Amino acid sequence: MSKLLIILVIVIAAIWYYRRQVAPPRQRRDSSGSGSGSGSETVMVRCAQCDLYLPPANATPRGGRWYCEKHR
Repeated sequence: MSKLLIILVIVIAAIWYYRRQVAPPRQRRDSSGSGSGSGSETVMVRCAQCDLYLPPANATPRGGRWYCEKHR
């Protein structure tokens, strides 16, 4: 029984890792609506290496993913 649980945990971890590394990051929508804040939204991208969020002007696109200055 314990072998089955270990195998199940390994399979779940592998699926999680695959989705995090291979699948493109999903765009999140703000659930608060357009009535909050000053109305100016800044688009941010995430570095595929270190998960740092930064503006696209400061990031380097490569292979469909974005990278910060440190990981260019």
